Amino acid sequence: MRRLTVYYDGRCGLCCATRDWIDRQPQLIRIECVPSKEPGAELTVIADTGEIWEGDGAWIVVLWALRDYRHWAKRLSTPSMLPVARGMFAKLSQYRGAVSCSLGLEPELP
Repeated sequence: MRRLTVYYDGRCGLCCATRDWIDRQPQLIRIECVPSKEPGAELTVIADTGEIWEGDGAWIVVLWALRDYRHWAKRLSTPSMLPVARGMFAKLSQYRGAVSCSLGLEPELP
């Protein structure tokens, strides 16, 4: 695996801020972030090998591809931490609109 494509919701300010953060991180695997064509789409990652991850699994793969966060991906994917990671991702996803508004994060798409 040499490249990941991350599809995110370009109508979500939090998602766009996260995309900007990913772009600033040193990457072990090349990451290209692309706004999804579907409004409200779930985070999806597709590898150049054809593998696909969605939701919490997608986020863990993104962390794994980042030099300074690979150790977090390994910890969050352990049997004891995976339920915690899934719960945190689900809550953040559920309230991403409210978080975007309260933090003043602007989306890139109307």
